[in-house]
Amino acid sequence: MASGPHRPHATSRLWTVGRFVVGVGLAVAVFAVLLGDSSELSGASARLVRLDWRWVVVAGAVEVLSLASFTRVQQVLLGATGVRVRATPLFAITLATNSIANSLPAGPAVAGVFRFRQYRRRGADDVAAGWVVVAGLVAAATGLALFAVGGIASATVAGATFRLAGAVVTIATVLVLAGIVLTQHDLVAWTLRSATRGARRLTGHPRPGFEVRLERVVERLRTVQLGWRRTGVVVGWAVATWAFDCACLAFAFVSVRAPIPWRGLLLAYGLAQLAAALPVTPGGLGLVEGSLAAVLIAYGGLPAPTVAAVLIYRIVSFWLALPVGWASWALIVHRGRRTDREVAEATEQGRVPPSPGGTADGDAPGAAAPGGPGQALTAPPTVSG
Repeated sequence: MASGPHRPHATSRLWTVGRFVVGVGLAVAVFAVLLGDSSELSGASARLVRLDWRWVVVAGAVEVLSLASFTRVQQVLLGATGVRVRATPLFAITLATNSIANSLPAGPAVAGVFRFRQYRRRGADDVAAGWVVVAGLVAAATGLALFAVGGIASATVAGATFRLAGAVVTIATVLVLAGIVLTQHDLVAWTLRSATRGARRLTGHPRPGFEVRLERVVERLRTVQLGWRRTGVVVGWAVATWAFDCACLAFAFVSVRAPIPWRGLLLAYGLAQLAAALPVTPGGLGLVEGSLAAVLIAYGGLPAPTVAAVLIYRIVSFWLALPVGWASWALIVHRGRRTDREVAEATEQGRVPPSPGGTADGDAPGAAAPGGPGQALTAPPTVSG
């Protein structure tokens, strides 16, 4: 019986390793099909041996800009709730959540919880932190859908393009509507109230006390000042997140001294990122490499250079980012625990404790303007990086 509590952890580790193995196997299988003979395989290897490292560095730099763009998305959304956080700690949070999402079973959910807790430590109440997590995901998904639509517009081969256009445009429309809902809090409130009343009539739940808590959440959301202009800024930074990441792929082609297949680049990239969202392998391992290479070759890319470029892109954007992100996570957790100890010691000694929100960066936790929304609720309703 003593070993019982450890079984879920062992299963979790086994599942993580299994997903990575499956992902690598998928990538190898796809590349084996694309590189049909040994001459093409040796051609891809030769491209990797003769890398122009200057362009690999450029690819890495634009990948950093991609992460910085999503950092800006979070910063603008937090600002809409009245919480101001500097870019440096948010960038560290972005690195950490990226690695969590791409490494662990149910990684995106775990990353969302981590992000929520870090927002709370930096002055956001529960409602604001939860809203920023959801709004950030919607913004990122909307930006990707719009980017994919741009890829379809740039592709010139009519057959496959028109078959894909309807699906991608539908996705973009739904996500844009979701973004609109996030800015229209009265509509959100009406929807939640209606759903609550309907559920009670059908099932008798939730109980009446739930409506009181719901009204507190709604009132807090009304203090969030996003608006159409700020919404446009958020979506713009979200699109920039994907644009810089796609630029990393383009520079990967330059680094292997191969022409960039512009005709299908945006389309292949958009489809690969949509495939990465499928909960099959962590970070879309295998799915991204295979779909990128297959579509790019279908749109005129040479097999050997394309495979080499895709591998460089994934090394820079996925594999190198993982250890950096986990190092950021370790630093954030270490500083958070240190601050918690300082707070506990100060409380025991009767001193004014340091604010628990300034864990990894020295930011004051209630970094909102005096009297602003970030300070509107001292005991916010619970609504969870």
